[in-house]
Amino acid sequence: GKEADNQVVQKLLTAHSDFFKNQHQLGKDSVLTLRVPNPAIETEMRKSTVEALQGIPKAWDMASEFYGDGTQPPIQEVILPFTTSSEELTLLDVYYQKFVVGQETQKLTDSMAVKDWIGEFFPKRIRIIPLIEDLDHLTGSDVIVSDYLEDLSKRKIQVEYQRVFRSKRTRLNSRHG
Repeated sequence: GKEADNQVVQKLLTAHSDFFKNQHQLGKDSVLTLRVPNPAIETEMRKSTVEALQGIPKAWDMASEFYGDGTQPPIQEVILPFTTSSEELTLLDVYYQKFVVGQETQKLTDSMAVKDWIGEFFPKRIRIIPLIEDLDHLTGSDVIVSDYLEDLSKRKIQVEYQRVFRSKRTRLNSRHG
């Protein structure tokens, strides 16, 4: 849902430690995907987007402490609802890169950066999944996605694949609902 619980990884690993330790490694066998508010549309919730993105490295730290070496990120993707443009996807991606992961290189003092004090931020990249919820934008989804992928390419970011979701409520054919 839109109200991403920043403690979800800690809660899962604590409440079901045997399952996740011995049978089902979080980040490898399954991953969590956050649905964040779209700041362009859900303006009253836009700060929750920042909070959710800031929680992704914290989730990785929890999993890393639980699993040790070889930890895979438990959160690798973020769903952006009400996507209407490639720019919305780019803004979310750039925000994560510059202000979440990027803060690790900020200097606190002449001799200490943020990462020296509280550690590096992982994962370094997340994938953004557009959730297109209206017919006008669904019919143009190929342009939205191709423009976003072109922007990633310009920034020299390679992607293995790109997922796109549409709302179940989106009517593709008005006669047959």
